[in-house]
Amino acid sequence: MGIFLSYRRADSEMAVGRMYDRLIKHFSIDKVFRDLDSLPIGKPFPQALEEAVANAKVALIIIGSSWASITDANGEQRLGNPTDFVRLEVEKALAASLPVVPVLVNRATMPSAVDLPESLRPLVLHHGVEVRPDPDFHSDMERLIGKLSAILIEPNEPRHQGHADQVAGARSWNHANDPYCPACGGWRNPDSDSCSRCKRKIYSYPDLTCYQARCGHFMPPVFAYCTVCGEKNIQA
Repeated sequence: MGIFLSYRRADSEMAVGRMYDRLIKHFSIDKVFRDLDSLPIGKPFPQALEEAVANAKVALIIIGSSWASITDANGEQRLGNPTDFVRLEVEKALAASLPVVPVLVNRATMPSAVDLPESLRPLVLHHGVEVRPDPDFHSDMERLIGKLSAILIEPNEPRHQGHADQVAGARSWNHANDPYCPACGGWRNPDSDSCSRCKRKIYSYPDLTCYQARCGHFMPPVFAYCTVCGEKNIQA
């Protein structure tokens, strides 16, 4: 297992569901831990949490607009409860000294340290990313996947052939075989050379690689970032 997902269902369940689908398509299901799909039946949550964090290479802390402020039935901040599962997840990840990435969804902003329990305040010092709703969701996820790949994939390790691999891993990208625009993620007519959503033309270049050859993977010019290493593409 490589990616540990921490989130609160009442805060970001829909966004996390979409993110999870993209991540397992790229990295495979056994590389991503999400409680709903990854908890073994009958295993106590604290034990499963310990094992998941111990086996993780990176933790994604998914933060929606109510992540820090959501309350329990008594009106108390849920993160203020030392036994709150989300709080325990973040504490375990911070203590494990692995990369901890705050991921802002649903137009959320980073919580202020004063709004968090003392044990969680180091989280606000970690560099985060934003995954916006459509039409930016797919391009934001491509950028996130690229940065995660740099952490998770060892040199010469075979990569799971998900959508991003089909585009980024091939030396020549045949756009006629892919019904989704690599710029915005929208569906397009495979017989057309432009996206029906963002109207950008989709080209096929035989040997275009990551700018400055940082990782050498193929990157269509419509991508703002390399889908493997995250390097900015000045041609986009």
